[in-house]
Amino acid sequence: MLFLVTKTEDIKNNINLPSGLSAGDVIETAGFYAAGDGGAGTFAVRAKETGETADDTFTYALNNNLIAELQIPNGVVNVDQLGAKGNGWVDDRIYSQGNMTTETVLSIAAAQMINNQNYDEIDWLIVAEAIDRYSIREIQFSAGKIYPIVDIEFSDLSDLTINGNGAILIDDPQSFYLSRFTCYDSTNIIFKNIQFTRLTVAQHSTIYLDGCSHVTLDNVRFVFGCNALELTACDHVRMHNVRVHAHESMITAQGLTYSSLTDMVFSASRIPNSNTATYQIMSFSANTAHCLLQNIVLEDAPASNAISLQNTGNNMLCDILVQTTKNGLTILNTHDTDVHDVVVQSTDTALNASGSQHVRFSHCLFGDIAQQSE
Repeated sequence: MLFLVTKTEDIKNNINLPSGLSAGDVIETAGFYAAGDGGAGTFAVRAKETGETADDTFTYALNNNLIAELQIPNGVVNVDQLGAKGNGWVDDRIYSQGNMTTETVLSIAAAQMINNQNYDEIDWLIVAEAIDRYSIREIQFSAGKIYPIVDIEFSDLSDLTINGNGAILIDDPQSFYLSRFTCYDSTNIIFKNIQFTRLTVAQHSTIYLDGCSHVTLDNVRFVFGCNALELTACDHVRMHNVRVHAHESMITAQGLTYSSLTDMVFSASRIPNSNTATYQIMSFSANTAHCLLQNIVLEDAPASNAISLQNTGNNMLCDILVQTTKNGLTILNTHDTDVHDVVVQSTDTALNASGSQHVRFSHCLFGDIAQQSE
C-alpha cells in the first residue's frame, strides 16, 4: 500500500506515520525537512534483517521491527534526500544584494556561518559504503544551494559522477581540514558543474586523486584555498572549463600520463588574510608524460615558476596566455636535464628551460620583461 508523508524527517524520528505499516508498503515524502525542499524520497518498508541497525541515512527504523529504506532509481541520489540542508549561508537575502564582488559575498557568508548551527549532517562514510550496495552512479547537489562539507573519501570505485548542478561546496567552519574530496584507486570518476570554496587556508587539497584513471573535471571552479587539485599516479585525466582563483598552488601532478587540460583560467590573486605573495600555478613532476595543456590563461601570474616541469617528457603546451605585470616572469621551468618534448605556443612572457635537452619552443611571443632565458 502507498502512503504519503510530508517529510522524511518524520520517518527518521518515527513520528506522525500512518498506523498499520507492514512489509511491502511504500512511503513517499514531499521533502526531507519540509515539503518542496528538494529532499523528497520514496521508501520501501521491509522487515528488519537479523542484527541490522538502521544507518539513519538510507535506512530508518520503524515500529514492529520494520525498516524504511530509501529507493534510488537509476543509481542517482541527491544529498538533500540524505538530510543535507544546503543552507551554508544563514541569510539567503545576500543572493539579491546586487553590485557585490565575489570576495564581499563570501566574507558575509563566512561571518554568518560562524553562528550557524544548521550544518549539514551527512555521514559521508555511510555514503561511501552505500555506493556499491545501492549501485549509486551519481551523487547530486541542488542548484542554488551552499553545502558545508568535510573529508569526503572514496576508494576502489568505478563509474561515479559528482554533479553539483551549480551548487557551491564550502568548508565546514567546525573543521580545520576544510572541504575536500579524496579518491583512491578509482576509475571513470566525473566532477562537474560544481564550485569549491574554501574560506581559510590549510595544507590540504580540495580534490586529491591517487591512483585514479579516466577522471573528468568539467565546469568546475575553485575559489580561495591552499591547493586546488593534486594528482598522484593518475592517467587519462581530462580537465575542461576549469577556473581556479586565489590558491597558493593550483594544480600539482606527479606521474600524470595521457591527460588533457584545456580551456582553463587561473587567477592568482592574493588570498585574503595571507602573506603569500608568490604562487606556483601548475607543477608537474615524477614522470608526467604525454599530456596536453591547451588554451590556458594565467591571470596575475606569480613571480616565478608559473608552470614547472621536472622529470617529464613528451608533453605539449600550446596557446598559453600569461597576463602579468611582474617583469622577469619564469613561465616554464623544466629544472632538470632529462629529455623533454615540449611545445609552447602563443606565450607572452619569459621561458626558462636551462639545462634541459630536446625542448622545442615555437611561436613564442615575449612581452615587456626584464630578461629572457631559453
